[in-house]
Amino acid sequence: MGIFNEFIGTLSGLRLVPVQPDDYFLAAELGRDHNLLPNDALHLAVMRCMQIINIATRDSNFERADEVVVWSQ
Repeated sequence: MGIFNEFIGTLSGLRLVPVQPDDYFLAAELGRDHNLLPNDALHLAVMRCMQIINIATRDSNFERADEVVVWSQ
């Protein structure tokens, strides 16, 4: 197990979810709609499928997506 995986294992309340094939199709649509990079669009697609509306990030690109609340510092 690598250092990153060990660190992730220490985070209380964190749950890793697998990316499903349909998430990639939704990501392509969301990427076009919100002018997002593919990785950001995939995050948004999985968030939508998991009914997650909050994201803590310094990536201001997520502010273009009306369906999420961006928490940044």
